[in-house]
Amino acid sequence: MVKVIIVDDEILARIGIQSLLEHRKDISVEGNFGMPQDAIDFLRKHEIDIVITDIEMPEINGLEFTRMIQEEHLAQGIIILSCYDSFEYAQKAISLGIDSYLLKCDISQENLDRELDGVIEKISRKQRRTLNLTTEKELEDDNKTKVIGVMKMTGDKEEDQGILHERMVLLLLEEIIAKYHMGCLLESYKRSPFIVFQFSEKNQENWKDLLKEYVEIIVQNFFLYTNKKVYMGISSAFSDLQEIPERYRQAEEASEMRFYDEESSTFWAEDICWKAHVPGMMFSDESLLDEGGMEIFCQELSAYLQQCFSERVSVKTVKENLNRSVNMLIYSVLKAYIRDKETIQEWSSNVSFY
Repeated sequence: MVKVIIVDDEILARIGIQSLLEHRKDISVEGNFGMPQDAIDFLRKHEIDIVITDIEMPEINGLEFTRMIQEEHLAQGIIILSCYDSFEYAQKAISLGIDSYLLKCDISQENLDRELDGVIEKISRKQRRTLNLTTEKELEDDNKTKVIGVMKMTGDKEEDQGILHERMVLLLLEEIIAKYHMGCLLESYKRSPFIVFQFSEKNQENWKDLLKEYVEIIVQNFFLYTNKKVYMGISSAFSDLQEIPERYRQAEEASEMRFYDEESSTFWAEDICWKAHVPGMMFSDESLLDEGGMEIFCQELSAYLQQCFSERVSVKTVKENLNRSVNMLIYSVLKAYIRDKETIQEWSSNVSFY
């Protein structure tokens, strides 16, 4: 959740800005202030991500207010609002390192959203750069047990893109990981962001129990702030950093086990059968189009999936096997009921039987 305060000596301006932010699920307005000094006092006691401030205020103007915020590192981003379309004002503000300069006459929900999105992205990049500088050193400790966690979010992906922006997910995840000292968030290997959970020597024996607590904390926080359920695939433990790509693959594949069980939130790679052998699957093609044929098909499919689940066969392998079996079933039905060989040949050339 991105925390914001609004500073403007005009109460109607503060109310107006806050009303434009009410639709943002990723932003929390922590307070609004008519006097910069009151805002400074608040910032010294609370962690705030972005300050939205007027440039012209009594006692302390917006530029001086900005300078105080920067010197004491009281916020990560600053958006200045101004009534003056003046290059000199903008130049001074930019020289102080502000993140956005917006004319009050141009303020609309769309424009304010765009400026906020840009500042949030800047903050996210800064945090990731800082994280990358410290992460490698932290991960080099071979005495710590490491585990990869790949988090997935349930629900409509298109809806998530509109409401739960990727940067919000990253910021929330980074905040949780840092607060509970879980480990590090990485964005390497051109894959989705993932967590490297780390456990010190004193937690070597109970790291699994601690990891379950970590996952539960993440699940509860995401539901609290986003109203979305998340689940996580967990790799087997390792210590050598060279193993990260392989362990990521394990965690990614483990997360697919939700295919079998939508109620669970944690899926362990060690529960997956990594053997090449998988249960065979052949559907009954002779009775498929007869009365009750689809019922038989569903029973066969259900029995096969139950067997794969009990043996913890990887979902990728199951889907590949099912794809082949269904294609063979369709091919058998086409041969039995369609006399046009060209149609059958055209269809079979576009599917896989192996």
